[in-house]
Amino acid sequence: MMSNNKFKILIVEDEANILSFIKANLEISDYQVICAETCALGMMMYASYHPDLIVLDLGLPDRDGLSLIQDVREADTVPIIVLSARSGEMDKVEALDLGANDYITKPFEPTELVARVEAVLRRCGKAQGTLAASACSYRFGKRKTGSRIQRTDGSYPRSSSQSSIQREKRG
Repeated sequence: MMSNNKFKILIVEDEANILSFIKANLEISDYQVICAETCALGMMMYASYHPDLIVLDLGLPDRDGLSLIQDVREADTVPIIVLSARSGEMDKVEALDLGANDYITKPFEPTELVARVEAVLRRCGKAQGTLAASACSYRFGKRKTGSRIQRTDGSYPRSSSQSSIQREKRG
């Protein structure tokens, strides 16, 4: 049974003990949790429940979890945190380049996972007290820049308070 928290998290993990451990820790933190043990079931649950965030293992029995990232990114910017035993630099870079928002290697601490879930939701404008973003990340070339907007000249837009400080320095 799901709680009344407005954040739904889909966990795609094939190892039952890890799945139940993640589920319990997220439910203690008052998240709604939906579970899937395969990529196919994960895609079905994603399409049915429209989660606010996906926690994804890469080593799944039917397909590589990277394919789920690709499938989701074709149509959506829902945040994805990879949670995998693959600890190589190239594995991490590939997942992030495909559109994952964060990457945690197993073994992991449950408090770190919950903190990263909260941080990703905050960055994507989904956490309580933040402005809703129209998209969680923006693609520029091959890399994503997160929720930060970068101009084509490489500069970042200034906030109104930064602009007024700059005017005061000149004045």
